[in-house]
Amino acid sequence: MNRQPLPIRVLASLPDNMTFEVSWNRDKVAFFSNRTGRIELYVLYLASREVVQLTDGEAPTCVMAGFFKQ
Repeated sequence: MNRQPLPIRVLASLPDNMTFEVSWNRDKVAFFSNRTGRIELYVLYLASREVVQLTDGEAPTCVMAGFFKQ
């Protein structure tokens, strides 16, 4: 198999997925991703591989900041 390195432009356009958390019964995974250009919260349902976006601009810009009600 001939593996060529990906161009930097392609690598830079890939979404960042971060801070994964598996549900207690191991059927879903929550994670933050910037696939829309903003950091948003998503859930991946493992059985169907469906990804659902849970936030729309409400996620903190720093995923370690947490969520705060105002």
